[in-house]
Amino acid sequence: MTDNSFNLRIANEVVPYLENLCLLKSNIYKPENHCTDGVRKIAREGKYEDIFKETIDTYSYDMLLVDDSIFQFNKEHDDYRYCFIQSPRVKMTWEEFLESIDTNEDDLSVAEIEQWHSYYDNDEADCFHINLYPVYMRYDVSAKEYKEGEHPYSHLHIGIHNEIRIPISILLTPEMFTEFVVKMVYRQKWLKFKDDNYFVDFHNSSKSRCDAIDLKFWSEMDKKDLFLK
Repeated sequence: MTDNSFNLRIANEVVPYLENLCLLKSNIYKPENHCTDGVRKIAREGKYEDIFKETIDTYSYDMLLVDDSIFQFNKEHDDYRYCFIQSPRVKMTWEEFLESIDTNEDDLSVAEIEQWHSYYDNDEADCFHINLYPVYMRYDVSAKEYKEGEHPYSHLHIGIHNEIRIPISILLTPEMFTEFVVKMVYRQKWLKFKDDNYFVDFHNSSKSRCDAIDLKFWSEMDKKDLFLK
């Protein structure tokens, strides 16, 4: 992918896809890497909640979703980095919130319902559960980091602060990564829309646009490992 085609994929594929799923809250994508030094430092050894908070507070993300989870997309020369960081908190349903304040709508006046709805809609802290198992997925491509049979050129990370690198024999496009995350994390949304023409076309084209990686980064030794094709 050229830099221009990469940026166009973000603008013309990823953003509309998330919008059509009603998942996108805001898009601040910039071609240049706008991840701060503070985020890079804390990402090496910090707690998940601290990494997430620093990323949000410094706007070191590209897409913010309606549940405050985030996507990051970066291309530097022939290296790629796509990341999904799920929010470490989950908003209660309206019914769960009422239960948490030990009441229900039948016990409230119209004025009280409006007052509590305003509080709930403002995303106050006590309207959320702690997400005990937030999902973190990152896709990396790096010629510099590649080491035959040890460190894959194209690979998927799952979780933080571990050595999990799942080799992938193709170069994932931003839209392929996005669709994979949505299917894994927002399954009910995906099931609801997957048969609509737009999403069928998106699904059919996203993987076909993924190129095979250069054979100099995909040796016979690499192929002996478990990998995604």
